[in-house]
This record gives sequence, C-alpha cells and structure tokens, in this order.
Amino acid sequence: MVKPYPSYFGGKSAAGVPQTLINLIPPIKKLIVGFAGNCSVLANMKLPESIIICDLDKKVLKDWEKIFSRDPNIIVDDTSGNLSLFNEVHVRIINENFITLLQHHQKNRLDLNQDTLLYLDPPYPLSTRTSGHRYKYELTDQQHGDLLSTIKVIPAKVMICSYENEMYNTMLADWNRLYYISQTRRGKRKEVVFFNYPIPERLHDYSYIGSNFRERERIKKKVSREIARMNRMKTIERNAIIDAIERNFKR
Repeated sequence: MVKPYPSYFGGKSAAGVPQTLINLIPPIKKLIVGFAGNCSVLANMKLPESIIICDLDKKVLKDWEKIFSRDPNIIVDDTSGNLSLFNEVHVRIINENFITLLQHHQKNRLDLNQDTLLYLDPPYPLSTRTSGHRYKYELTDQQHGDLLSTIKVIPAKVMICSYENEMYNTMLADWNRLYYISQTRRGKRKEVVFFNYPIPERLHDYSYIGSNFRERERIKKKVSREIARMNRMKTIERNAIIDAIERNFKR
C-alpha cells in the first residue's frame, strides 16, 4: 500500500526504519494509529483485521481514505460515517484529539485488549528537535505528559517513537526500548521506540525479518529453498514433517 505523500516531515520512510519497527510488532488483530500523518509502518505492513486511524488534520485523513479506496481488492461498503468496511479489514477513521479519544476509550468504542497495538508517532517534543514548529498540530510538554500517563494504564500493546528525552525516559523507564538511526532532512539522528511488551518471538508480519537488507534477502532465500524442497516431497511425507514441527515447536 502506498502512502498519501511522497515526503512528510517526521515520517518514518528512511531506509530500514519501517522494517525495523514492523519487526517489533507481535501478532495482532487490531492496529490503532494515533497521529497518523504519513504513517510508513501502516503503508508497509500486513494489515490486521481492524484498523483505527486518527489525526486532527482532516486533509490527512481524507488522503488516507483515498489510499484505501484505490486498492482494487478493497470494497468500501459504508462511507456514510466514521466506519468503513474494506473487505475483511475494518477501517475506522477518526478526526479527533487522540489523547482525549484514548482517555475515554470505552466510550469511544476502541475495545482495547492484548490483541490490539497502538502505534504512536506523535510530533516529537520541541526541545529534542533541531527545527522549530513544523506541524499543523503540535504537542505541548503537558500534552506529551498526558499522553504518556494515558498509555501507561491502557489494556493494550503500545509502541511510541521519539527522540530520547528526559520525560519519556522517566515516565517509560520500565518499558522496553530500541534505538535506531534515521535519515532526517538535517542529517542522521538516533531515534528510540518504547514498547510495553517483551521483544516478540512471533511477528505479525515476517516480510522484513532480518536486521538489514542483506540479512532479509538471506532469510527470504532460505525460506524459499525450504518451501521448494517440501513441495518436491510426497504429500504424506510433507504432512508428517508439518505435524512434527507443530508438535515440537509451540507457537
């Protein structure tokens, strides 16, 4: 799936960045994207059964709706309200303040549970950025604090990106984190993603498994060789191996 815009300030489209983040996503049934922007993770990952995409910018949401609608395999069954049905993927588009939406998640029918992942890429704290105000809707330090306080107590998996800063380090001190390098308009920067669950041993999407392009290609070729080898087997032998794998390797 393509993104709405070729370029977007603060987007996660630098080489290797969306792949790194997708490799941290465990199996999920629902994805909630707050601060949608030009979300490269959503554009590159395998879509789950249900998606909620939220942003204060109406144009951004309209452009995302166009992206979904362009897919020939996606049928829009209901465009009269916030909820649209795209084949077996339910996409709900919400034009509201995400922090307020999350604080009242039960009233807003977000249905949060451990099969849900919140992927959050908010405007980074101004104190961490080399440029000033760049977004139509910025977040104050108070709003960042409110967001962190809220995600710490919700019953769902959460990933949130930022530049390293004292507020995030303090409030998310007990969360896991991963550092990565991204190419920004002013050069390379070290970024961090915080997440409130263990490093996954199972992934929602294995398309980008591997720490870099060369490793991803090596794994892809290895998988292809194994599939080709099993395709050459007699059906009963192949089924015997599949049965043994299922019994010996718990997923």
